[in-house]
Amino acid sequence: MNRILVLDGAMGTMIQRGGVAFEGPADALVLSHPEVISDIHNKYLAAGADIISTNSFNANAVSLADFELAERVYDINFAAARLARAAADSIDSTVTCPVNALVEATPISGPTWM
Repeated sequence: MNRILVLDGAMGTMIQRGGVAFEGPADALVLSHPEVISDIHNKYLAAGADIISTNSFNANAVSLADFELAERVYDINFAAARLARAAADSIDSTVTCPVNALVEATPISGPTWM
């Protein structure tokens, strides 16, 4: 069977719409407000997403150092992956295509074409 897979949408936009007051990087919400991130994953899955991405786009030592969270890189990435996987696993197994959790990552040294 051939079909187009649907990826979730903008995590940052959904976080802003959620009205959660927080300081620091949005990636850290997986530790401080995991229920918010889980709810966003569940909303995308309910809308038909086949693939959901982790809330870890800037969860690297360089980006998190700006917030004095560089030592929490592993914790944030692990929690982000755990939340996405749990949401994907919660979907009814009768769907035609298994839901996948996609880990987001950014390069820490910049684009290679520069």
